[in-house]
Amino acid sequence: MDAAAARQMIRDRRFCVLSTSTPDGRPWVTPLFYNYDSSYRIVFESAREARHSRLIAENPHVAIVIARLVAQEPLQGVYLECEAREVPPQHLEEALEVFKHGPHAKKASQSRRVDDYLGDRPLRLYEAVYERAYVLVTVRTADGYEVDRRIEISLL
Repeated sequence: MDAAAARQMIRDRRFCVLSTSTPDGRPWVTPLFYNYDSSYRIVFESAREARHSRLIAENPHVAIVIARLVAQEPLQGVYLECEAREVPPQHLEEALEVFKHGPHAKKASQSRRVDDYLGDRPLRLYEAVYERAYVLVTVRTADGYEVDRRIEISLL
């Protein structure tokens, strides 16, 4: 898989797996619907009290995998190291446009307004800005084993 195939994977998939951790390194993973913009910033909504939401507030370093998981086929996926945060109020309008009208537009979120993510409302909008992207390639070792190797790519 190369960078073009990785970009296509992001276009083709509507769900990703978000990996967060506590400040002392205890992991937590969450599947979620996402959308993205031209810089491959991942935008998603979540309950403000969800465990991963609280963990992002404590430790903004996250990982995301967007993958095609099909039995009897090699795993293909894009692995992202990101900095995540709750979208600040002054940037909510723009991020909400990405979430509602980006490539993965979702009917259920079309009626959302900025006010739905403020104050005591239960939802928040989050963004994860990718810092590094990787794909896996399978290589054969000198003694005949097939192993996966991570290759860094640029999505831009």
